[in-house]
Amino acid sequence: MIRCRWLLAGAVAALAAGQVESPIIRITVNLVQVDAVVTDSKGRQVTDLKPEDFEIIEDGRPQKITNFSYIRLASPSQPAAPAPTPLPRGAVPPPPPAQAASKREEVRRTIVLVVDDLGLSMESMGGVRHDLKRFVEQQIQPGDLVAIVRTSGGMGALDQFTNDRRLLLAAVDRLRWYPGGRAGLSAMEPVSSQAGAGQEARDQEAQWRRVSYSLGTLGAVSYLVNGMREMPGRKSLILISDGLRLRSALSPAETIPRRFGAPRMWERDDRLLEPLRRVADLANRSAVVLYSIDARGLQTLMPGADDPYHPGGLPTLLSQTRGDSRLTGMLLDQEGLQYLAHETGGFLAHDSNRIDFGIGKILRDLEGYYLIGYKPDAARFQPRNGKEPDFHAIQVHVKVPRLHVRSRSGYYGYEDPPKAAGDQFVAALLSPFTSSAVHLRLTPVFTEAADSRTTIELMLHIDARDLTFSAEPGDLHTATADLLAFTVDERWRPVDKASYTAVLRLKPASYEDAMRAGLVYTSSIPVARPGPYHIRVAVRDATTGKIGTASQFIDVPDLKKRQLALSGLVVGSPAGQPRDLEAPGVPSFRVFRRSGALDFTCQIFNARVDRQTQKPAIDTEVRVFRGQQQVLATEPKRLDAAPAGPLRKIAKGSMLLDSFEPGSYVLQFVVRDTLAKEKHGVAEQWIDFDVIQR
Repeated sequence: MIRCRWLLAGAVAALAAGQVESPIIRITVNLVQVDAVVTDSKGRQVTDLKPEDFEIIEDGRPQKITNFSYIRLASPSQPAAPAPTPLPRGAVPPPPPAQAASKREEVRRTIVLVVDDLGLSMESMGGVRHDLKRFVEQQIQPGDLVAIVRTSGGMGALDQFTNDRRLLLAAVDRLRWYPGGRAGLSAMEPVSSQAGAGQEARDQEAQWRRVSYSLGTLGAVSYLVNGMREMPGRKSLILISDGLRLRSALSPAETIPRRFGAPRMWERDDRLLEPLRRVADLANRSAVVLYSIDARGLQTLMPGADDPYHPGGLPTLLSQTRGDSRLTGMLLDQEGLQYLAHETGGFLAHDSNRIDFGIGKILRDLEGYYLIGYKPDAARFQPRNGKEPDFHAIQVHVKVPRLHVRSRSGYYGYEDPPKAAGDQFVAALLSPFTSSAVHLRLTPVFTEAADSRTTIELMLHIDARDLTFSAEPGDLHTATADLLAFTVDERWRPVDKASYTAVLRLKPASYEDAMRAGLVYTSSIPVARPGPYHIRVAVRDATTGKIGTASQFIDVPDLKKRQLALSGLVVGSPAGQPRDLEAPGVPSFRVFRRSGALDFTCQIFNARVDRQTQKPAIDTEVRVFRGQQQVLATEPKRLDAAPAGPLRKIAKGSMLLDSFEPGSYVLQFVVRDTLAKEKHGVAEQWIDFDVIQR
């Protein structure tokens, strides 16, 4: 049960940009739109073509182009973020820069990185984690909205669309090899001798596992593509996997039509082939380009230590690994990945030992595209003899020599259903974008209560000027606000939720205080286990229907491990400092005047105690960053502490803001326990705040 209350901001003061949005592509009886990327012989995008340079063919019949435009999403010359400077041993990395709230109109690219842990070997997973971390640190740009999702589980607290590098890095850190999947320990399976009792049964079991977990991968991709349907920007899904095999040597094979790419011999298995087609069609209708990356990298295909001894000697084993078995298996594993990319206008990145190189190549492909539309024949949408709609192949040709074009391969002839109406209040709460008709600022703080229970203290600051107050008898000012809030853990399991309607009746003095300093909603959420949590809150003015939303991520440490840890930071203004709405200086708002000061406080847990003095030996440092630039750093200072009692200490600090230019900053508080081992002797917390001139 959430314990909550509404307060005036002053009552808790004592507590220590010219963006282009890509249209959703819809297939209707009036218009079919396809997007195309044109490159030259060196892979560089060509952006100056005209409608007469293109030819659209549907089912072998030329179509008249009725809509044409080139949409540029990013400058090709925009440099990637510089690689972070290697830190000395024991140094604490700086916090990520403060992230602006995501707004729909500011999104240029929506990117989902799908880590197929159902189909990744333990060997490949290590490289994926390393390179995804490099991607998050160096390649994400302003205007990117990114999610990192695993195929083995549903959406969780770390799988949300965001531009917050801290949240994305936490998602990368929690990627793990899935032992029950269709991949083993090594990126390349050992060569089977095809001998011995029970080999046929083992092969059948392996085929069943491959099909079952491949369906799991396709189901996760389908779910994500459907969720991206209404997202803005150039939408792409990048599937990182060791492969998606569509046939087996245990069954007869047949040739698949050429529209699937180069003709190959594939096993006809509708358990995989039909879902694969549906995923590609759903992606085309949702304007999502599918890319894929073979996480195995460049393989030598030579025998390994886990390959069996062969009586024919090394030449025979080499023949198996490089010809009959290993090379063939690697190519078969890439067919499903190649198909998804080819059908939706993407490509397969392979034979590279750096995952982030493949992602960088994909990001360059997303710099812009041609949007081409034509009016189809209405008969295309009429199924014959009551059967399923036919597939209509689309080919896009460029008439200019030596240019290459990639586009979607076609569509099934049924019209998209109308969009269902939903509850805007609930939709705003679940959306990755902020609604700012009611201005909010959410501050969650992890702490430990006196009875040793772990809790998350929420402080939600609300700009009272965005609520509609009316005069009532008795000189009262009345407003009604609805609040929705929920907190979920890493696996998207609800921890707490609230649906609350507040009727505010304020006397004149309280009303003036609310207009000047705002309102604060507080709650205390007990959490049973450590880990990441995601908190979302929405507030609606009942009179006008205006909505505001806010969300925050918080990682609760495991105090039972007896390792050094810090609670969340709480910031505020010194007692007696004047406050106003623009800079109330309360913990929930985090806006301060340049002429004032900032106080902060936090709890320190599990500090070691010197056996002789019975005191901890804790050094503290304060750092302040503006973007990636450090603007303040204090020398390590020994924390004064009383003799050992409970292993929970309070750290406090204060700093003047007169030397800070107006803008957004991040305060980082670093604690070092000189009595603990170096690996577990450092902890840090950070919080963002704003400085204004007046």
